[in-house]
Amino acid sequence: MHPIPTRVPGLVYYENMVPDSFHDDFVKQLNTAYYEQNVGHYDGFSFRDDNAFDAVFYPMVKCLFQKMKALKIFKACSGNKLKLGCSLIGYEKNGFIKRHIDAPNLSGDTVVVFSFYSPCVIHFYQENSTHKHEKIMISHKSMYVMSGESRYQWSHEILANDDQFNGKPFTRAKRYSLLLFEPGSAYQEEILAF
Repeated sequence: MHPIPTRVPGLVYYENMVPDSFHDDFVKQLNTAYYEQNVGHYDGFSFRDDNAFDAVFYPMVKCLFQKMKALKIFKACSGNKLKLGCSLIGYEKNGFIKRHIDAPNLSGDTVVVFSFYSPCVIHFYQENSTHKHEKIMISHKSMYVMSGESRYQWSHEILANDDQFNGKPFTRAKRYSLLLFEPGSAYQEEILAF
């Protein structure tokens, strides 16, 4: 679990964080899920068989929590448990999400994103007078962590049909991302505790 440096301060990237068996079983569940269409992507997942989803999701999340604890990404609560909010987002091959900074009232100072099934490029933009722009290639089974400057002073987006990185094409397909974060003051969804 060695971080790969990025040129975005506070952004840390790790490859191969999701074990193959969890990754493949989770993608199978997501590929048959129902969801709500959003602009460029989808969310609001529900599942054909909640028990089958839970049998994959909770052991996977427990494994991911152990890795985040080992890396000391979040401070553990009482009893050495992490208590985090979560969100699941899906993208079709040409999906996108508009440039934004994650809402601080929903997610706190650190946001962790695990990627599933397809690589993609995420564009980061410094929101001050320098207007720096950095592109990060995100592979499947990876994890990136936004904290500090990358969390509040850089926005990010995924562009539709963006299938080249540093001039080299790559195959883009359906992609899923699982976000885990310290819940903000307005967050009222499920809390995961491990």
